[in-house]
Amino acid sequence: MKKVCLLILICVTVIQVYAQRQYSGVYYNHFGEEIELNPDSTFLHTWRFDLSSSWTQGSWRVVDDTVYFRIVPVYDTVRQENRRDSLVLSLDLLPEVISPEHYSLHGLFSGGQNIRKIPEKLFYSKDRLLHINNKGKLQKKKVKGTWTLKKHVPWFKKRKPSH
Repeated sequence: MKKVCLLILICVTVIQVYAQRQYSGVYYNHFGEEIELNPDSTFLHTWRFDLSSSWTQGSWRVVDDTVYFRIVPVYDTVRQENRRDSLVLSLDLLPEVISPEHYSLHGLFSGGQNIRKIPEKLFYSKDRLLHINNKGKLQKKKVKGTWTLKKHVPWFKKRKPSH
């Protein structure tokens, strides 16, 4: 019985590791977004447009070719004299203790954490991540660009690894 349980556990682990490798990688779209799916089930979503930017990190999992994202915010601690400390969204990936003066500089930046939200879920198909609309349908129709009338595909494409 122990050998059978151990064999099942090994098979399940191998299947999960293979599945993570299938989905993991860097995906990008025409609208300045990039999603990095790491094999350890963490992700980093970035968005850049003109002078604005955003980043979001967290974990991901796959159920029936649908990738689900769970945001894990990064907080800085604002340390103030004679007052309670406060938690604020960090401007970078490293949580740290900052002064009130340092925190006041946050308003000068045109970017930061979770400004552009990552979708709750995306559908994986043929090295692409597709948006799922409110009715549960995949978004395959081209979308107009920001500055031009040219239409672009709305999905994320997997970047081929450079060797």
